[in-house]
Amino acid sequence: MKKTKLARLGWLSSLWLLGALLLQLPVQTTLADDSTSTLWPTEVDHVGIFQNLNPVWGSAASSDVNWVYNTKGDMPFTNVIVVDGLAYVGAMMNQFYALDALTGKLVWKFEANNWIMTNPVVAEGKVFIGSGNRDYPDPNPTGLRGTGPNSLYALDAKTGKQIWKYDVVGEAMPTPLYHDGIVYYVTGDRNLYALNASTGELVFKYNLGSVFSMGSINIDGDMLVFAGGAPVKAFGFNLKTRSLAWETAKPFIEIRGGIDDSNPSIANGLMYINGVEYDSVPEGKKNPRHVFYALDTQTGAVKWKFNAGWKALVDDNKASTPVILDGVYYGAASGAAKFYALDAATGAVKWSLDNVGVVKGNPVVFDNFVIFADTKGNVYTVDRTTGKLIKKLALGGNIAPQGPTLFNGTIYLANQGNGKIYAFSLTTLTGETLRNTPEAIPANTNFKGVLFPETGHVVSGAFLDFWNKNGGLTSLGYPITGEIQEFHAAEGKTYTVQYFERARLELHDNGTILMGRLGSEVTASRVGETAFQPVSKPANGTYYGETGHTVLPQFEAYWEQNGGLARFGYPISEPLEEKSSDGQVHTVQYFERARFELHNNNTVLLGLIGSERLVLQAVK
Repeated sequence: MKKTKLARLGWLSSLWLLGALLLQLPVQTTLADDSTSTLWPTEVDHVGIFQNLNPVWGSAASSDVNWVYNTKGDMPFTNVIVVDGLAYVGAMMNQFYALDALTGKLVWKFEANNWIMTNPVVAEGKVFIGSGNRDYPDPNPTGLRGTGPNSLYALDAKTGKQIWKYDVVGEAMPTPLYHDGIVYYVTGDRNLYALNASTGELVFKYNLGSVFSMGSINIDGDMLVFAGGAPVKAFGFNLKTRSLAWETAKPFIEIRGGIDDSNPSIANGLMYINGVEYDSVPEGKKNPRHVFYALDTQTGAVKWKFNAGWKALVDDNKASTPVILDGVYYGAASGAAKFYALDAATGAVKWSLDNVGVVKGNPVVFDNFVIFADTKGNVYTVDRTTGKLIKKLALGGNIAPQGPTLFNGTIYLANQGNGKIYAFSLTTLTGETLRNTPEAIPANTNFKGVLFPETGHVVSGAFLDFWNKNGGLTSLGYPITGEIQEFHAAEGKTYTVQYFERARLELHDNGTILMGRLGSEVTASRVGETAFQPVSKPANGTYYGETGHTVLPQFEAYWEQNGGLARFGYPISEPLEEKSSDGQVHTVQYFERARFELHNNNTVLLGLIGSERLVLQAVK
């Protein structure tokens, strides 16, 4: 694969419509070879998709993907990385999983000879991983890390079949890096290994003198950068000369741990890592602090360091993985229980959030949101501009040392504490903000749209035409978002959509507006309930053999008079009694694209299913 530097590319539409114009925000690009792939990346060459380690792919702000895979006793330990429709994740019970990214179904599973802690790297149709654990041999005269067998693997990305295996003495916990036909690993036996990606043959090996833990390799031009421990150092390795270009001395002489767990992020020629410093005095340790560093990738010179504070020493991984985007450093100080946004050029504080728990993984930075998780299974959503906490979603378990990833509007997340792998819409975390962010009509006399002060959102163009022609406020309700991009799994496409209280309107080919399949989406977890089971054709009443359901006469009349199959789809449940959004129990019936509700005087209303899907969607 031809390699190029990562470059800034274009603009993303924002999460909300600002009048008739979309607010534009810059995002990082993919590698040049992947730039034509709009659905999934075709290769992920290192730990974080991009140099800046922001694991985001696609412009969608929402999706209809929602599943959970239960490993039933395993401990999924790595980031979930999606390539060509497969979601890859490694685990501590020696298992490596490949799941269908849209459905969560297991495609294949591979058993290695030890724990798998490396994030998946995918290139040349292969998945590259390493095996090893964090234990130390006893006795350990050479100071190595890792007990039992330790190996470097290449697996067939589609089948999981082992293509080659290369055994090493120390653990292979750090994520490898693929570059120009060679895959690079640093390991617990103090070496940098360069292997032929096709054959697994050793190209060269270089002893660096430090033990490498969880911190992985990144690349800037021809310079590999990474950090190790015992002794604690950061390194720059020149691929052209295949020699060590630099290694740090001070100020890392004060570092006592952590940078060997920190994946280095790169932006604008700087390498960003973090760790724990304290002073060594005769009576022991003194003045501990969590410190962020920015180093020149070509020389190792320290451009700035920032004391992020201190609360307590954490178990195992002492550091976190930062993300750099648009000149801002986003990252956690796990030892201080804080999350920061700093000026990436100077280290000056833009904002900080206290009492966030122990955060060891990377954040996701997308539009005006920063999302990260902690060791108690909490997922935080923070305003990117102000640092204000928007939402805290409690999943339980332990989400560490990995963090969330975002592909096509879907958050993917592995939880070692409860053994589950999740996929759910980004709006699960951001829907309330989308709903509550007001818009304004631009000062443009030619603008043809309506601002609804009740919700602060604008409806215009084809969406407004559909709204007016199909019952307006009574039928569809108020708009609760502007126009956003949403990924739909069944079609494998991203559409421009707008949410209303009672529907989601979608802009399809040739300017056609359709109501989204919200009925099917919000009941996906209820298909086993009696009301959603097909029934036999009754002697009387309207029956739809396509789905095996009868329709209440009042609902049938409404269905016929207001667009029928094209608008609402087929019934997917029998009539049932259910408490609706107004807190009252009504007779309701679900259709593919709506929920019909029978109110006073036999009045039929569409349920507030748009609000439920956007704001109240539960993680399975």
